[in-house]
Amino acid sequence: MHLQTAAEAPRIFNGAQFTMPRTVAEITELRDDWLRLERASADPCFFQSYDWCLHIAKSWVLGPARTSFSPCVAVRRIAGEVTAIWPLSLQKSGMRTSLRSLDDPFGQFAGIIAESQTEADALVRECMAHFRDSKEADGARINNVPTSGRLYRALQNANFKPRDKTDAPYVALGEFADFTQLKRSRNKKSMKNLRNAFNSINRSGEVLSKLHTDPQDVRTLIARTTANRLRWLADTGNTAPAFRVPGNAEIMTDCASELPHKCIGFELLLNGQSIAQQWGFLHCGRYYAYMSGISADAWSHSPGKIQLAKVIETAMELQDDGAPLQSIEFLTPASPYKMVWADEKHELVTMATDFTQTGRISRIMWDDTLRPAIKKAFYALPTGLRGKLSHRMPSDLDGHS
Repeated sequence: MHLQTAAEAPRIFNGAQFTMPRTVAEITELRDDWLRLERASADPCFFQSYDWCLHIAKSWVLGPARTSFSPCVAVRRIAGEVTAIWPLSLQKSGMRTSLRSLDDPFGQFAGIIAESQTEADALVRECMAHFRDSKEADGARINNVPTSGRLYRALQNANFKPRDKTDAPYVALGEFADFTQLKRSRNKKSMKNLRNAFNSINRSGEVLSKLHTDPQDVRTLIARTTANRLRWLADTGNTAPAFRVPGNAEIMTDCASELPHKCIGFELLLNGQSIAQQWGFLHCGRYYAYMSGISADAWSHSPGKIQLAKVIETAMELQDDGAPLQSIEFLTPASPYKMVWADEKHELVTMATDFTQTGRISRIMWDDTLRPAIKKAFYALPTGLRGKLSHRMPSDLDGHS
């Protein structure tokens, strides 16, 4: 089944116009208004940015996942002027079609860009009315909604119910003059362990930390990071929904060319060999540390610990649009090695609602009953067996359904 459909005629709600562009061409027409709202947004976030959303939309429409994923961007206008944009997608899994964030499962924070909370509330309300009338989706499941943002309040007002919760740590850089001051504020035992790791790896040879900004270099780094992450998932018997999306490797590597001024990478080398990698995005004064990887034969050197310290040190010297960075976003999960550096966290919650009887029944049977049982049984298996079975697991095993 191909989910791509033609754009419907605008609907009018209390004098405001509601539309839902679904094609790449229609989304591209929103560029100027989208960027204007981005600049004025109270919730500036890379994962609702025009460049990122356009890249993911093109990947859905043109890539191998197009039979299960389709973009649909909710737009509100008053007197012809765009006042709110909510990037969404329709995603089919089994018998159920769900309304989700446009970039799910690749995005890390769900959100809406709007002139005000009132406009955000109105667009969510109008969007829910549209889908309840059209029956295009059986329900909505919006993952990783920051509880501090406008979308969370709008979904609460639309009677969405909270489900899974998680945290995303970050470092607020404005509190520290430089990396030395940040280190002085950290736990003494953690910093001693870090010094020991540096001393150990320096005894093994020449250590070099590199920042990559050239798109081709970043593309190569993304491919290497992805390969190392896939190997780590198999070795540890873990699974991740983004890696089960058809064409996921191309979606990630193409970030380097599609987002050339935002996508950067970091690499740790020992005697000229890459042993740890990380790449992510610069946006509105923030660095989003999107993905990291460690080479198979490098674990004895604690490269992840060393790499993260070097990334933070380098990022504190970077600028975005001529200004120092405000924060480093470590994203989910709130792993202990991240919390060495972070004192603050975004609280994220999944918000859900049903549109149809099919949606309600599938939520009760799958989300509330079968999925937790399958997930528990899967993670109770031996590590090696989990690694062999991970690619066969349902795409929504991890709560992204």
